[in-house]
Amino acid sequence: MFPPSIIGGLVPIVLPLILLAVGSLAGNVRTRQTAFAVGQSRSSAGWSPPHTKAITGRVHPAQDVGPDLSHLFRFGFLRGGVFWGWPSSHTTIAFAMAVTVFTLFPKRRWLGYVAIIYALYVASACP
Repeated sequence: MFPPSIIGGLVPIVLPLILLAVGSLAGNVRTRQTAFAVGQSRSSAGWSPPHTKAITGRVHPAQDVGPDLSHLFRFGFLRGGVFWGWPSSHTTIAFAMAVTVFTLFPKRRWLGYVAIIYALYVASACP
């Protein structure tokens, strides 16, 4: 079984492409629109975490700093880097995509619930 962080990195790239291909081959406009909406949510959500990390400088949770991380910030531009800390990019993107699917298919709640479960699984990779 793949770890959640790998799945959280692959699904946002592969899912819109698969939906676009299936929608184009089947001539289904709704599927193509879903592909673009999921891709747009992925792109939009991908911008937020690096910018937030660049400003807040939050310490990475995997560092040996103890159970209380609430006070460990290094505010200022790029004082803490953009690769560590929170918010997690893969989790932010997973929840953005899940909410998009949940919103696009109000009569197919099971699909929205599957998307939310996927996002929670991806979030489980965060320590």
